[in-house]
Amino acid sequence: RVQANASGNRLELSDGSQLQANLLLVTDGSMSSTRALLGVQMRQFDYAQHALAGFIETDRPHQFTAYERFTEQGPMALLPCSGHKRFALVWCAEPNEMARLKALPEVVFRHHAQHLFGNRAGYFTHSERLGTFPLHFAYAERFVGHHFVHGQTQAGPIAIAKPAYSCWQALKSNSVLGQLNPV
Repeated sequence: RVQANASGNRLELSDGSQLQANLLLVTDGSMSSTRALLGVQMRQFDYAQHALAGFIETDRPHQFTAYERFTEQGPMALLPCSGHKRFALVWCAEPNEMARLKALPEVVFRHHAQHLFGNRAGYFTHSERLGTFPLHFAYAERFVGHHFVHGQTQAGPIAIAKPAYSCWQALKSNSVLGQLNPV
């Protein structure tokens, strides 16, 4: 629970303990329960696409190089990760195409991805699909209120999902609120 008072906000935590804060930075994501308690509404727009997340292994080292392709169905990206031949895969497509991709046997899926992506990153030797999720754009209708900042400062946007310490650094470096010290 969050309750505004003259000197800031009083927070009641799930264990019953309470905190008093002069400034409340809300950085807990687009599904923020704290944002909802503060009465900040979200606007959302559906992109009419889903993203598939997974891994691709290739026959060549990635050398810490990322690749992206723009296909008729949507963008595909290979992002280098641990293991010198392992990439994270993000593949965006319309929901019907994504359902088709999810249903493909792994070998057929990998060959289809290779065909669309080409061989610049190497030959795809292994693939692993982790899951899919719908893509949408969401933003808070307001970012500043009674002793709280949510997702943006006067100096510019701060990603809602950033840890609170990153928000503190951004606020301090942009002199938005003067001298701040972490608690």
